[in-house]
Amino acid sequence: MYKWIQKHNKRLLAVFAVFLMVAFLAPSTFQGCDPGNMAMGTMGAKKVNAVEVQNALGEFEYVRKAILIPRTGPNGEPQFGSLIDATPLGFAAPQFEEHRVLYYLLREEARQMGATISPEMLEDVLARINIRLPDGRVVMYENMKDSAQGRGARQALTNVLSVAAAFNRARGDIKVTEPQRRTDLAMQYQAMKLRLVNFDAKSYDSTIAAPTPEQLNEQFQKYASLLPDQSITKEDAFGFGYKLPDRVTLQYIAIARDQIRRAVLDNPQNGATPEDRAYYWEVEARKYYNANKETFATTPSSTQPSTQPSTQPSTQPTTALSAQPFEAVKQAATDQVIAPQIDRLARLVQQRIVTAMNNDYANYAKSDPTTAPVTATALGVAYNTFDYLQALSADVQKQFGVIPTLVNLGDRPRAIADLQKLDGIRDAGAMVQGRQTPFAEYALNSAEPLAPATASDRDQAFLLKLYQRSQTMTDFAQTVYIFRLTSAEKAHKPESLDEVRAQVELDLKTRLAYDAAVADAKKSLDKAATTDLATAAGARPIIDTPDLRFGRPAEIPGLLITSDGQNNLMRQAFDLLAVNDNPTPRIVIELPREGRALLAELQDVRSDIPEQFMAMAEAQQANSVVAQMSQILAASWFNYYNVVDRVNYIEPGAKTPATQPSAAAR
Repeated sequence: MYKWIQKHNKRLLAVFAVFLMVAFLAPSTFQGCDPGNMAMGTMGAKKVNAVEVQNALGEFEYVRKAILIPRTGPNGEPQFGSLIDATPLGFAAPQFEEHRVLYYLLREEARQMGATISPEMLEDVLARINIRLPDGRVVMYENMKDSAQGRGARQALTNVLSVAAAFNRARGDIKVTEPQRRTDLAMQYQAMKLRLVNFDAKSYDSTIAAPTPEQLNEQFQKYASLLPDQSITKEDAFGFGYKLPDRVTLQYIAIARDQIRRAVLDNPQNGATPEDRAYYWEVEARKYYNANKETFATTPSSTQPSTQPSTQPSTQPTTALSAQPFEAVKQAATDQVIAPQIDRLARLVQQRIVTAMNNDYANYAKSDPTTAPVTATALGVAYNTFDYLQALSADVQKQFGVIPTLVNLGDRPRAIADLQKLDGIRDAGAMVQGRQTPFAEYALNSAEPLAPATASDRDQAFLLKLYQRSQTMTDFAQTVYIFRLTSAEKAHKPESLDEVRAQVELDLKTRLAYDAAVADAKKSLDKAATTDLATAAGARPIIDTPDLRFGRPAEIPGLLITSDGQNNLMRQAFDLLAVNDNPTPRIVIELPREGRALLAELQDVRSDIPEQFMAMAEAQQANSVVAQMSQILAASWFNYYNVVDRVNYIEPGAKTPATQPSAAAR
C-alpha cells in the first residue's frame, strides 16, 4: 500500500501514512438515521443527540466500505482496498461497536481544533480514489464527482481527513533526538567484539547454604499469586511464580498403525498357522507383482552399447524396462497388497471405539450420581472409570485382534507444559474450529470447566465436558488417539508453601547462587580498574567473541547462551560505548535468565554503514522510530476514554466523563 502511495504522490503519502482511520458500512447507512432525538449526553455545553451520532457513524462506515484505493494482491494482481484500512484511524475501529458515539466525538474535536485538510491535498486524494456503488460496481470518483453520491463522498472524506489532521497535529510533537538516532543505529548496524569472563551461577551451588524457613516463606509469599514468568521486570528478571496454572487429568486410548498391520497379517482367516499366513501373503504379493511389474521396474537401460556406431535410424526402441526380481521387492509388494486392508480395519476399530464411547457417555450424562449409582455400560463396568477403557480395549482385541494402548494420567493434574512433554500423544493434533490444533492446546482449551462463562455458542460447540470423548487425533506415525478429561482445575494460588516447597527451594537457591556470581563479577570489575583483564579474571578463562550484532545471534566459543540471552547481552554491551573515561571500557553484564554474569571488556567496534551513507541511514532510522511512536500514540489518541476526557463528553446520568475500567474489571 505504501509503495503505491510513494510511487504516485508524496503529498498523498503524508495523508495516508501519517494519519487516517478504519472501515465502513453501506451508502444507505450514510443517508439514513434514527428519527428520534434522544439525548446521548453532553459535550461541554453542547447536547449530543442520537440523530447526530447515527449520521456521523453512518458517514464513517460509508467511507470505510465505499471509498477504495488501488492496491496489489498477494499474487501481484490489482485489487481495491479500503482507504481507511491503510491509516492509523484503524486503531479506533474495534471500539465503534461498543462506543457508537466515538467517531462523532472525534469529528467534533477536529472542528473545535480547526483541523482541516488543504484543498490541494483533498484534490490529490479524490483524483485517486474509487467508489463502490450500491450495485457492487466500482467506478472512479472522477467519473461521478458531479452526482449526488459523488458530492456526499467528497464531504464524508473531508470529515474523515479532518479527524486525521487532528491526530497529525499531536503526532507533530514526536521528536527523535540525535542520541536516540545514534543509539538505534548502533544497535542495528554496529558490530562489536568483546572479551568476556564468565561467572556461572551453577558453580556456586555447592557454596549456598540451605534456605531458612523464613527465607522460604518470604520467597513463597512474594510470588504465590503470580504465574511463572508473570513477574519478569528489569529489576526481577527470574520470572518466579507459584500460582498453579490451569490443569487437567485425563485418560486416552491409542491405536498404533503397527498394531493394525499386525492384526491384518495375523488374521486367522488367512491361515491357521503363522507359516500358512506367511505363505498366503507371499502368494498375494506375487500376484500383485506379476500384474504391476512396471511399478517395480529398474532404471531404463540401453539395448545397444553406447560405443557401437549407428548409421541407420533404428526402428526398435532404444531402451527397455526390466522388472526387479520379486525377492528384491517382496516387502514393497506386500505393503501394497496389505495397505487397503489396514485402512479398512483401522476404520472399523475407530468406529467401534467412537460409537461405544458416544453411546455410553450419553447415558452417563443423563444419570444423576447423587440419587443413583453411576450408569453401568454394556461392558459391565461404570463409564467414568479407567476399567471402562480397559474393558473397551479387551472388546476391540477380541473382535479385531488389535491391542490398543491405554494410558491413565489421573495421578496428578497436568498443565500445558506437562502435556507437551508426553510421549506419543504430544505429537497428535485435531482440527478444532477450522485450525489444526496440537494435543496439549486442544486438551486445555477444550475443557468445559475451564471455559469462561462468556464463551460464545461457537466456542461452546467445541468444549468437552468431563469424560466426554475428544475428537480423534493422529500423529506423524498415523497412530490414532482419543482422550477424555477426568478432572479440570482453574489456575489458583497454592494453599500452602508445602504444595510447592520443592520449586520454592530450587528457585531460592538459584537466586542466591546468581547473586553470588554477580557479586564476584563486580569484585573482578573493581580489580580490573587497577590491572588488566587477565589478572582480574584469575583462574577463569577469557572468551574472545566473534563480531556480535543485535538481533543476529552468533556462536560464542565456550559460552552456551540462548538467542534471547545474546540480545540481552548486546543491549547491555552498548553501555560500553558510553564509558568515556577509560580507554578500555569494562562493565558487568547481568543475565539472570541465563544463570550467569559476564565481566565484559570492549575489544573492537565498527560500523556496517560507510561514512558517506551515515546521514541517509540516520534519516531512515528517525523515520522508523517516528512510525513506531506514531502507532503507540494512535492507540492512545483514538482510545474512547481518552477522547471522552479531551472533549469533556459526559454520558447520560453521569456527572463526569467516563473513565477507563481497570484491567481487573475488564
